[in-house]
Amino acid sequence: MSTRVPLPRAQWADICEPEDVTGEQKKAYQRAVDKVFYPDGGGQVTYVPDPDNPAVMLPVEPKRRRLSAPDIAMLREMVHAWCISGWSYEWPVSAEAFDKIPAMATDKIEEALTEAGIYGVFNGTGPKETTATEPTSSATSEESAAAPLQE
Repeated sequence: MSTRVPLPRAQWADICEPEDVTGEQKKAYQRAVDKVFYPDGGGQVTYVPDPDNPAVMLPVEPKRRRLSAPDIAMLREMVHAWCISGWSYEWPVSAEAFDKIPAMATDKIEEALTEAGIYGVFNGTGPKETTATEPTSSATSEESAAAPLQE
């Protein structure tokens, strides 16, 4: 299933639904994010002795690199390749093709992917299946309520 997104100049792109993102795609995206943030292969918490009490070990978060514009473009291109099933442009969907289409079209695609919840799936914050639950609060009445404290 896909959603058709209208683009400038009467063009269009079909994007997948969040439910269509595979586990392997999500893992590949997360591996790429880890490589960007921790290029030296780090990313693991280490422990060092507390200077005030060497018997206690303190966790030290790994140093994380900031995302650069090329990093963001690379991650977007991964998602685009997986989540755009087709479009009206003359080129096949690819990283190189995104350099050829209008910037406003790329912005519209990004907006549609975000609104659809696609990036949320890759980042672990996407739409989750919910189940209806019954209210759990108990009824209170004057008979069962505690009496106010006397002053």
